[in-house]
Amino acid sequence: MRRLATFAVPALALALAVPASAAPVSTGRIAAARFHLQPSAGVRLEVEVAAISSSAGDRLEVSVQHCEAGSCAYPSYYAGVLAPGDIQIDATTAAGKLRTSVAGVTLALDWAPVPPGTLVVEDTHGGGTDGDLAFTVSRVDPAAARVVVDGRGCRGAGSVGDELRVEAPEGSSGDAAPLGRLTLPSAAPVCGG
Repeated sequence: MRRLATFAVPALALALAVPASAAPVSTGRIAAARFHLQPSAGVRLEVEVAAISSSAGDRLEVSVQHCEAGSCAYPSYYAGVLAPGDIQIDATTAAGKLRTSVAGVTLALDWAPVPPGTLVVEDTHGGGTDGDLAFTVSRVDPAAARVVVDGRGCRGAGSVGDELRVEAPEGSSGDAAPLGRLTLPSAAPVCGG
């Protein structure tokens, strides 16, 4: 993946910071989108979905931030394995699709390239507990995203690109809770620009 070289130095520094007993580094493609749900008056859930197709397997990462009465709580993070075929991300363009279900709520996301000349974004995220560490470094291109939650949808901005993940030990989800603990309301999504 030629574009991985653009963030190889930060990724290498991250890999060197992880203990020698740390498990593998995986590479792949990532597609992400942000939207919010309004399950009731005055309540807003800020949601970010990241679908990853990598050498370590396909996974879904979701962050949810509960906002009410003008203030927002710290985001909660969830992660889990996707079933084979749930995610398809093009190897070279900002295109992909996700079809899955989370706690009985269906999610369908589609990403499409935007006109050339728009910016490229690099990101690092992750965390851990005492014996569980996971970090992801990504380099993404902007994409147009369509988000559908239980049959209701919106269009907004997303991103698709390359990712590199370090886990210690192998299979670690860092500070993310298992995806099975996530509950999303069946509400119409609202996409940002």
